[in-house]
Amino acid sequence: MFNIQSISDRDQMRDASAILDADLRKMDFHAARISVVVGYPRSDIGKSELVARLGEQLKDNFSIIKFDGFLNTSTDRRKARDQVAFGGAHSMLSASLIVDFLRRFGDCKELLKFRPHLAKFFVLQVYERWVALGSSRELFLEIGGTFTDNEVTAYVVPGLSILKQKYSKVRLFLVTAVEYGGGGVKTRPVVNALERAQCLGLSFELIFARLPFELPVQYNWSAINDHVNENIRDAFPRIPELKALCIPFFRGDDLPDYNGFLLEHRHLIFPEES
Repeated sequence: MFNIQSISDRDQMRDASAILDADLRKMDFHAARISVVVGYPRSDIGKSELVARLGEQLKDNFSIIKFDGFLNTSTDRRKARDQVAFGGAHSMLSASLIVDFLRRFGDCKELLKFRPHLAKFFVLQVYERWVALGSSRELFLEIGGTFTDNEVTAYVVPGLSILKQKYSKVRLFLVTAVEYGGGGVKTRPVVNALERAQCLGLSFELIFARLPFELPVQYNWSAINDHVNENIRDAFPRIPELKALCIPFFRGDDLPDYNGFLLEHRHLIFPEES
C-alpha cells in the first residue's frame, strides 16, 4: 500500500530528495497504460475533446487527470471540475500542488528546486490521483495550456521525463494544427511544435494535427495526411518513427463523426492492440 508521510512527520526532515525518491520507489502503476496529451501552439486546440473521446472508446476502466497550471483556477472563470461530459473517473490537478509541496517539505534543510524536487512531487501527485480514481487500466493525463508555458516547462515536463524513465507504458501525444492559406495546407506550425518539443526533450508516439475550418468542403483527406507526414519526415529525417494523424474539423452536429474517425484510426492510436 502506498502511504504518504504526515505533515508532522516531515516538518523536521533534512533531505527532501530522499523522501521523494523513496516514495517514487513505492509507486506502482501495475499494468496501466498512461497516455499523456499536450498541445501547441494554443491552449484551446482541442486536447480535452480528444481525450474524452479516446476514453469513451475504451468504454470502461479508464480515468482522466487534467493538470491546470493556473495559480488561481478561477481566473477568467476557469474552475476545477470533478466531472466532464463523458464517462470514466475524472480529477483536476492544479498548481495548488505547489502549496501542498511547501506544506510537506518547506521546513526541510535541503534547498528545494522546481527540478528535481517539485517535478518528482508532481509525478507522485499524478500517481495518488490515479489510485484515488480506482487504479484504472487506462489513464489519460491532459496537460492544460501548451507545453511551452512557463508553469509546464518548470516542473511538469521534467516530471514527465521522470515518469517515462520509471515506467515503460507511458506514451506522449501532441495535439497541434495545420493552417490553410494561398490555396494550400501549411505544415509549418506542426514543424514548429516538434522543434520546440525537441528542445525540451519531448518525443511523441503520435501527432494529432487538426485541420483548419477554412479548408474547402471537398478536400482529399488522405492526400493532406500524406503531405503532412512527408513534410515531417523531410524536417526530421533522423526521427523516421514520427507519425501524424490529421483530424478533420468536427463541431456541432458533426461531433458524432469524430468518434467514428478515431475508431477508424484506432490502430494508429493504440498500435499494441492491432
